[in-house]
Amino acid sequence: MTTLLAALTLALLPILPAQAPAAPKSEPPKGEAPAPALTDRIVFLGASMTEGFGVEGEIGAPIWMGDVLRAGLRRDLPPPNRGSNLLFFADPKGIGTKTAADALAKEPTLVVALDYLFWFGYGEFAAPELRSESFELGLKQLAPFRCPILVGDLPDMQAALQGKPQMLQAKQLPDPATLTALNERLRAWAKERPNVVLFPLAELNGKLRAGKEITLHGNTIFASELPDLFQSDLLHPTAMGTIVVWIAAADALVRARRDCPSSWFEWDRQQIYRKLYSSQEPARKKKLLDKQKEFERKNPAPPPPPPPDPAELERKQRGGG
Repeated sequence: MTTLLAALTLALLPILPAQAPAAPKSEPPKGEAPAPALTDRIVFLGASMTEGFGVEGEIGAPIWMGDVLRAGLRRDLPPPNRGSNLLFFADPKGIGTKTAADALAKEPTLVVALDYLFWFGYGEFAAPELRSESFELGLKQLAPFRCPILVGDLPDMQAALQGKPQMLQAKQLPDPATLTALNERLRAWAKERPNVVLFPLAELNGKLRAGKEITLHGNTIFASELPDLFQSDLLHPTAMGTIVVWIAAADALVRARRDCPSSWFEWDRQQIYRKLYSSQEPARKKKLLDKQKEFERKNPAPPPPPPPDPAELERKQRGGG
């Protein structure tokens, strides 16, 4: 009886389809390399801030923004490509066009252009409309990139007119209305391009100049520290100022892109400074050694005295001295 009831129960159960096998994990076709990560081929474009102008004296060796990036990452990173140029201000059209073209040829996975547009908007122009045309030219150089681009807007650098030495002249600054218009044009341009991440350098600069305590991705920067983030020219950041700029830029990047997790980055500015300083120890030792060699070349040691005359030694030994 039990056997019969069990058989009837089984007969009345719905027939379920066989479970489909789990879909295999998506892998690149055989023989093809996996898609590159965001940090595989980083190219920097920019001017003196990216080049680390004036910071060598603090660290004891030349550094640039690529060094700050490497000190601020928690993952292995191939050396970033240096497409920045210290003389950008002298020929924005020529240098900006060439460095952007060279960067494009390297097929980058990420372009970091924090101060690339600066001298397309700043500088001396014969007519106001020429400043806008120059800025459009800068945008045109960035337009062909299809990889993510982290690009900074234009800060208000009026304070630099009081710098010592004075690196900017009043005629090189766009007036407030023009500066606002250029940044609005950049925002509209970026909005049309999903690969562009806008870094609000102007907003950061304003906060650093305001003299009030700020918090940046877990870093509290006290009002008393703010003057130390700028060099005496009031235009270029110090080493710690450069680190603060980088943290703000990285914060903008991770907020905008899911393929760039926050865990990749070191956010403690003091820790980044320690790593940056430590990374330049070989360069400092080489610099000291080169300095020593140069001193020895200019101040050769006197020749050793001639060996004593054997006859004279013998005479002294016989008491004839």
